[in-house]
Amino acid sequence: MSLFGRQEIARFLDAAERGNLAVVKRYLSEGMEVDAIPGGFSQQTALQKAAFRGHLELLCVLLEAKANIEAKDLHNRTALRLAAENGHVSCVSYLLEKGADFNNVGSMGETALIDAASNGKIEVVDFFHQKKDMTSTKKDNNDLVALHFAASGGHCSTIQLLLDNKCNINVLDKDDQTPLHAAVYYGRLDAAKLLIEKGADVNRKDKNEDTALHLAVEKGHTGIVQALLTGGADINIPNKRKQTAFELAKRSGGCEAIFMGYLSMLLQRMPTGAGPSGNSNANVQKEKETLEEKAKRLEQKEEELRRLQKELDEERKKLSNDFEYIS
Repeated sequence: MSLFGRQEIARFLDAAERGNLAVVKRYLSEGMEVDAIPGGFSQQTALQKAAFRGHLELLCVLLEAKANIEAKDLHNRTALRLAAENGHVSCVSYLLEKGADFNNVGSMGETALIDAASNGKIEVVDFFHQKKDMTSTKKDNNDLVALHFAASGGHCSTIQLLLDNKCNINVLDKDDQTPLHAAVYYGRLDAAKLLIEKGADVNRKDKNEDTALHLAVEKGHTGIVQALLTGGADINIPNKRKQTAFELAKRSGGCEAIFMGYLSMLLQRMPTGAGPSGNSNANVQKEKETLEEKAKRLEQKEEELRRLQKELDEERKKLSNDFEYIS
């Protein structure tokens, strides 16, 4: 049982987080338990707080005082994972040297490498790749690897490093989604462009048989739609619902113009023969004209909504003035 109350323990932990070596040493000399926690949200020990902030000298002191190097907070993060996710490579190196277990993962199977990749901490990712058995092929409980996390976070430098280290660019998670799917889902345009440039399969289907283009259209990520089309994405691959990305785009005001431009480009390049939907050029032209007409109607509806909103605002203002007069 600790000789110190909650407030004193909280001050001890605050000193650890701030890197106040003198105060931490004083508390330890007075009998403070090195792994003492006062309760609360994070449940982090002094060692975890020091690792989180990158206080290397303090880590040395706490480990000499027999701090539990594998203690986990409420999010199942060890000191090693906290140091990794915040990019403190010197702390990561020291903790491993002192016996921290790289395979002591989180509740979802997250490794310290995945934490670093998720946050774009390229120096830590590079450090792990120089170590044996700490590679980017380790998966979490959803079969996601470091490249998925780097892509979903839009961390292009980390993506490049992982690819340079021979990470499989088309690696699949449990939903059969690639890192490109991840980048598209979260709207990471630069990451998507990089993956496309490096040879990602733009037409790979996930378990719902959605391609990256399906996701981009559904999410309304117009820049990514353009990048995928430029990168050779097929607009006519059906998903499980028998919907093509082209059909989805017809219902999406934000993506219609891009597909119209794409169809126009194809028409210019294909003076004869079949169009992108397997139809003749005449039918493709008809599809383009239909989209243009739909866009025009949408613009008219938006103009009508703006007019009605203006009238509503004026009526509200009038009612407000009348109320003030009555008051």
